[in-house]
Amino acid sequence: MKVEPPHVANPHYVADDREPTLQDRARDAVANHLGVESSRVVIGSLTARTFSSALLGLPRGGVGAAVLVPGYVIQATVDGRALTLHAKDDFSLVKTANPPAMQSSPNAADRVR
Repeated sequence: MKVEPPHVANPHYVADDREPTLQDRARDAVANHLGVESSRVVIGSLTARTFSSALLGLPRGGVGAAVLVPGYVIQATVDGRALTLHAKDDFSLVKTANPPAMQSSPNAADRVR
């Protein structure tokens, strides 16, 4: 089976030669974790960190295996709220270090989880 390059198979294809940056990947992972659009997330900083357990340095949520886990501490702002998050280096797991207080709004889209 012959596979045509994207620009041949789809004449409206626009090549994006840009690989996602570390900031892009972090923003998308944070947005996914919080259940918000990535456009609402601004990454302030990413700091490489090796966590001493599978809990990514956050004791909430039980007991994690005592293994070294490479990752990042992420400082982000979502809708004006500053958040600190911990993530594995591949962003497959993100945990909120300082979850914001839930607002009284009944509309889940109005608050950051």
